Amino acid sequence: MKLNAKILLIILPLLVVAIGCTGWFAHSQLSEASLENSRRQVESALVDLRSSILATQSNTRSNLDLFANDTLLQRYVLTDEEGRYDLLLTALLRLLSSYQKAYPAYFEIRILMPDGFEDVRLSSLDIINTTEFEANSAIFEKILAAGAHDSSFFAMNPDTGQVALYFSKPLLVRDNTREAFDAKPTLRAFLSVAVSLKWLQDKMNEARTETGAVLMLTDAQGKVFMHSEGAEFIRTEEHLSSKLSADGTSHARLENLLSAVPVQDFTAIQLGGQDGFLCSHPVADSYRLVAWLPARKLVKRSNELALFIILICLGSVLVISLVLYAQLNMLIIRPIRHLQRATEAIGRGHLLKKIHVKGNDEVGALAESINAMSASLQKSHEQVRFLAYHDTLTALPNRLMFYEQLASTIATARRSGARFAVLYLDLDHFKRVNDTLGHRAGDQLLGIVAERLAHCMRESDFIARSDSTEDEVSSPGMLARIGGDEFLLLLQDIPDLLLPGVIAERIVDSISKPIPVDNNECYVSASLGITIYPDDGESPDLLIKYADIAMYHAKSEGRNNFQYYRDSMNSAMVERANMESKLREAIRENRLFLQYQPQADLRSGEVIGVEALVRWSDPELGMISPSTFIPFAEENGLIVEIGTWVLEQACRQAVAWLDETGTPIKVAVNVSAVQFAKGNFQEVVRSTLTRSGLAPSHLCLEITETSFMEHIDRIDIVLEEIRALGVLIALDDFGKGFSSLNYLRQFPIDILKIDRSFVNELSDTDSDTGAIITAIIAMAHALHIKVIAEGVENAQQLESLRSRDCDFVQGFYLYRPQDGTGIPPLLIND
Repeated sequence: MKLNAKILLIILPLLVVAIGCTGWFAHSQLSEASLENSRRQVESALVDLRSSILATQSNTRSNLDLFANDTLLQRYVLTDEEGRYDLLLTALLRLLSSYQKAYPAYFEIRILMPDGFEDVRLSSLDIINTTEFEANSAIFEKILAAGAHDSSFFAMNPDTGQVALYFSKPLLVRDNTREAFDAKPTLRAFLSVAVSLKWLQDKMNEARTETGAVLMLTDAQGKVFMHSEGAEFIRTEEHLSSKLSADGTSHARLENLLSAVPVQDFTAIQLGGQDGFLCSHPVADSYRLVAWLPARKLVKRSNELALFIILICLGSVLVISLVLYAQLNMLIIRPIRHLQRATEAIGRGHLLKKIHVKGNDEVGALAESINAMSASLQKSHEQVRFLAYHDTLTALPNRLMFYEQLASTIATARRSGARFAVLYLDLDHFKRVNDTLGHRAGDQLLGIVAERLAHCMRESDFIARSDSTEDEVSSPGMLARIGGDEFLLLLQDIPDLLLPGVIAERIVDSISKPIPVDNNECYVSASLGITIYPDDGESPDLLIKYADIAMYHAKSEGRNNFQYYRDSMNSAMVERANMESKLREAIRENRLFLQYQPQADLRSGEVIGVEALVRWSDPELGMISPSTFIPFAEENGLIVEIGTWVLEQACRQAVAWLDETGTPIKVAVNVSAVQFAKGNFQEVVRSTLTRSGLAPSHLCLEITETSFMEHIDRIDIVLEEIRALGVLIALDDFGKGFSSLNYLRQFPIDILKIDRSFVNELSDTDSDTGAIITAIIAMAHALHIKVIAEGVENAQQLESLRSRDCDFVQGFYLYRPQDGTGIPPLLIND
């Protein structure tokens, strides 16, 4: 099947469905809008008629009140029959005539006696009065039924044969000349006014024309007084049916329908076998305005609308189909055929073949894209290969390219018997640059480091960079960045084993020099591990692995150096892995325990506190020194879990001692720099104090200078929050670093612990150490900081510290670390 036919088969059904749905939706919306518009028109007409009727009733009642209070009218009804006819009738008729002139709709004004006699009648119509005795008339019966109350109702005027709106008011008058002053007024007559409803008939006929609905005025029982077809009085339901059937409305009893229709609702009801809508609005005195809208009028309008929409939709489908077919053939099919022939040629190897398709549309753009694609395929291939084998930041080879080159070098060296070296480099303190200056600065630093590494290598060693080609991959040397701050160097054809060390030393010296980054001078160092082929391994994996191990050994030796790989290093790595496994098991199996070394007041000799010291006893290795496993735990992050456990146990033990002896004692807990790095250390302290019940003033946290140096940017905030709890802060190992004096001024320190290295050197002959300790104590006291000397091993050291006014001491000479059970006796003895 041709492409244009396929496109039409896809588009036409969608087009038909879309246009059909649009037409259906339009018809539905327009039909609903038409129905809603008819409903609003009918309801608006009923509301308008109701308002007019209510306004007429209100105005007429007010006028009747004024008429009835007229003095002439009251004198007339109090005067006897002979006197009022002779003396007052003429004047009264003039008065009533003036009322009619003021209110032309009042076509008949009458005064009816209580016995039904029509005493006075004034009509603006030229008609004959059929009778003056109204006692048996329906109108007088309604007036009489109201008694002493006003009344209004619709009724047929017997003289005109037309429906009128009647109002009556009883004339209750007291004869002050003959009756007592407090006598009740007596019913003398009824004042009756008949209001013409021609205005109402006109409004109903006008609404009938505008809305198409039959409008009726009925009472609560459905009796029709007026409807929009004429003003004749309808006496019977049969008459109603005959009148309405001409409009195709109802043969049913109207009162039954009205009872089923909620007030002021537009309800769908089947009337006389036909569907329609009935609406009813109440008028005062139990009258209703009713509208009946035949559904056939709406259906006819809807059918006309549907036919119109169908014709439009069919015409649209036909025209659009023809236009689509012609345009598809001209704009798409022909250019696509041309593109097909051109791409077939490109597939046969003619990459530079140009496609000439005119136009600025998608097909023209596709032709241009194919032209550009054919011209850049080779270039794209080279770029993809470069990205696959190079680091995007430094443009150096990546791990994949280095691995392939190393494998190729091994194969060549295996045949020639040559030696070569692999150097694994890792930057020291690079994370600090990222954390302080940002990753952008870290990226710049890596670029500069890559340049320095390139200069440090021998000129004969090749460094594959962005300007290298595929043939150069087999050159005699390579520098690669394998991720983060790690680099690999390949030195081929080394004449002796010392050359890699020479280059490594050159690298260490170069990297340690200041590196300018964003107007800042950054200082990093490098740790390198070196492996030699074939002495240390004959596979790429082993050479890289052992170089990595040697690099970590260089870090353990203080960083900023290089190490050749030795078999013992691998054993050390295995031992480290074994120790990590055992330490995790010890944490899991609760093999860690605490010992407490008392701290004594140098003046009184009393025990004022203890330092909590964590210990580890392994079933196979025995007791393991904290100096062995604590640094290891800091490296792998286990120190956080250990430190939290130590803090919890020490706080609980201090509370237990207080409960047992009644003597409070301060417990000191060492805090690692890694714990500060977690960011929530203050919350850990707060929650631990809450759970254990230990008073914050009985807890002292010992923090080393290392913690201050590694977290200088946020440690002051953490310490202030901890101090706010009431916890004491001690600066441990004071004197080992270079910024200790600044820490005393900058941070909230309560206690200063002189490093044991100073105490060990304290003697009568070493005046320098004694002078330093004296200066430290004096400076601390000047800043209101207490001083603890740790590592006191003999009486000479103790007396020397006492003479220098040291506050507290700690050491084996006084107390050795012991279990928690050994502390209460010390407190009781003190």
